[in-house]
Amino acid sequence: MSVAANTSALADERPVPRPRFDNLTRWYGNEAVVWATEATEPAFLDPVAALILQIVDGQATQSDLVEDVIDVLGIDADVAGYQVSRSTETFRRSGLLEGTGALEPPPTDLDLFRDPPST
Repeated sequence: MSVAANTSALADERPVPRPRFDNLTRWYGNEAVVWATEATEPAFLDPVAALILQIVDGQATQSDLVEDVIDVLGIDADVAGYQVSRSTETFRRSGLLEGTGALEPPPTDLDLFRDPPST
């Protein structure tokens, strides 16, 4: 039985959108902090999620990504399926992928001291 058959129940067969071109990324070893320019906070990516973000190309399905993760890391298909699902959901929630919906822009006019501290 192929890896794709093993993971078909876990994986969505639609292509995973590619990362947005305007994400800001800072690498810390094999982990990354990625900030969608319109997001209010960054996404903190562990080594597996950081790897997956690098191989998302807008054409691969989650099953394709699972196979890639298995090839690169040599991990069990069920673990790879979970990691791909978890990571792509993080990417979507954080606005890191194209077409993941409009995000609220970060506030630019915050008044940190609406009621100044008493002296």
